[in-house]
Amino acid sequence: MSVTTTATAPSSCPTNEIPEGLPIPNNVTYAVIPGHNASDPWMVNCCSPNPVHLVNDCWEWCEVPEATKKNRDDAQIVSVFGSCLRAEGRNSTESNGVQVRSASSYRPVPFAGLLLAALAACTLGLVV
Repeated sequence: MSVTTTATAPSSCPTNEIPEGLPIPNNVTYAVIPGHNASDPWMVNCCSPNPVHLVNDCWEWCEVPEATKKNRDDAQIVSVFGSCLRAEGRNSTESNGVQVRSASSYRPVPFAGLLLAALAACTLGLVV
């Protein structure tokens, strides 16, 4: 995968929020921050050996390295990844916030699972 960069941030890019539904693959555990330069050293260093990508010219994301994941849940990964970003010199006044999504949190619920849940709800009188 190639690294994409943009010289200047579009004026419409927020610096402190990450919207839901960004076009990022949901089969990987990833971290995303507000930013417009996929060469930002803090992101490159914290994502290594994985490449940094740019989405919608406003957000930088990468697959979280295995060493960072280390059997951690999303909250722990956010803490470790956020600490790395700060240690690598990220300026929180220019880019604030980090979001982590685990591939496991995107696993679809099988139809049989939904059917069993609906049946249980009906049996328990939870559905009217």
